[in-house]
This record gives sequence, C-alpha cells and structure tokens, in this order.
Amino acid sequence: MWKRISHVNRLLFNTVSFSSLVRLGDTNTICSRADVFAVQREEEIFFGYEGPVDGPEISIFSERIPLPPKGNVRANFYQYNPNIFVNKVDITATSTSSIVKVGNIGKAYMESRVKHIRQLKPKEND
Repeated sequence: MWKRISHVNRLLFNTVSFSSLVRLGDTNTICSRADVFAVQREEEIFFGYEGPVDGPEISIFSERIPLPPKGNVRANFYQYNPNIFVNKVDITATSTSSIVKVGNIGKAYMESRVKHIRQLKPKEND
C-alpha cells in the first residue's frame, strides 16, 4: 500500500453514529458492521416482547452476503506527490456503517443490514 501524508485544514462534523468511521491518514484494513432492528408503531403501545430474537423476521442478519469475485487487475502507479491536501470537509451526518476517509485504504469491508417493521392501525371505513 502506498504511504501518503494527509493534510486537512478544517474538518466539521455534526453527527457520526452506528458503526461509522472518520479516519485521517493511511489505513491497512477497515471492517465495520451495523445490524439494525427497528419497530415503528403508529400508536405507542409496548408489550415487552418488541423484537423476536429468532425466526424468519431476522434471518437477514445471518444470511451470507455474496462478495463479487476478485478481479485480476494489474496496474503500475508512480506517486509524484506523496501528499493529500484537503482544505475543508463539512459533513452533516454519517450513519450505519459508513466511512469518511482522507488517505489510502488497503482493504475495506462495510456491511449494514436493516430490518424495519412498521405497525399501523387498521383504517376505519367511513
């Protein structure tokens, strides 16, 4: 992996959450995962057993994600200037297994799985 020097004058963030990363400089490997199970109800009623811990509702958290096949790419690069200059980065928010990166990454694997259930009240016929 190339070695670079990252120069950042100003970095502004409002929110970084849920397995997200802010990284300045070179990184060999990044692996980040976020599993989210959300229940949204039209009426605030809580039963105490809000989320199943097993069953088909959450099988998305255990299913294997197929990765694309590795390509056979050959490339030659010459690094004329080993510096990365960034004047200003202004980010409102990053969430759910995302990266804001200034610099090199050798390998990155980011995974986000979300199961969102909405429970609405039955419509009354007029």
